Amino acid sequence: MREFIVDAKGHLKGRLASYTAKLLLKGEHVTIVRCEEANISGNIRRNQLKFAAYLHKTMRTNPLRGHRHYRAPSQMIKKAIRGMLPHKSPRGAAAFGRLKTYDGVPTIYEKKKKLVIPDALRVQRLQARAKYTRLGDLAVAVGWGYAGIIGKLEKERLARGKAYHSKKQLDKKVKDAIWEEKQCTKNAVLTKKGKRRENAIKKLVDKLKKTKKGKKGANNKKDGKDKKEEEKEDKKTDNKEKKTDKKEKKDVKEDKKEKTDKKEKGEKNKNPFSPPDLHRPYHYKVAKKTQQAGTEYKD
Repeated sequence: MREFIVDAKGHLKGRLASYTAKLLLKGEHVTIVRCEEANISGNIRRNQLKFAAYLHKTMRTNPLRGHRHYRAPSQMIKKAIRGMLPHKSPRGAAAFGRLKTYDGVPTIYEKKKKLVIPDALRVQRLQARAKYTRLGDLAVAVGWGYAGIIGKLEKERLARGKAYHSKKQLDKKVKDAIWEEKQCTKNAVLTKKGKRRENAIKKLVDKLKKTKKGKKGANNKKDGKDKKEEEKEDKKTDNKEKKTDKKEKKDVKEDKKEKTDKKEKGEKNKNPFSPPDLHRPYHYKVAKKTQQAGTEYKD
């Protein structure tokens, strides 16, 4: 199953306990870190009095078997969650076994994502003017002696996180700067190429303009001669075309005459009154065909 790592900072203890108990009974693994930063509604003096009253709850005959009054914030939250679970049944015991609570943030969970339960936040549940107590302060007032060590470790952790974040930001800036430099160099190269190309085009245009101007002056003198020569050439081409047309017409007429002559000759050679070969025997027809092919027929 999934593991929910909850940061207890700014959460109300009872609300946090109820939501975590529900998750545990559903079969989820829940880990709560920074339990000393959780809150309890009410003034610190009021909470101290309540805790003092809670300390009187013991077993008179054998206090070791009675209530265990935990001073550590992580154990306080754990006991609150246990009270919301059926911890004596197998299901409740299994759910309670899936719970972990820590003061501060262990190194295992430093770089892991922490979650928040919005409905359990003090900002959501308490009014702005309402008084509240930090669980770590109450624990120190009651007798918890590890607040200094946890505070020191938390400062070191925050310093490491800050250094990591600043390094990450610096790396990002360096990458962005390198990318910008590359883009600038590309743009510079492109602009240089573009300028060179523009200059080359301008030079070509200027040359073309000069050559056109020079040709105009020379061509104006030759225009009269060129026109006469062009007219003569046009006349020659027209005469040639006319001659070719006449020749083609003559050839067409001659072809028609030849065709008509051939047709007339073929009609004259034919005997229109020759009887058909239908009454002749078969071998006669074969003989005739063979004679036409240039072979002799023999019965």
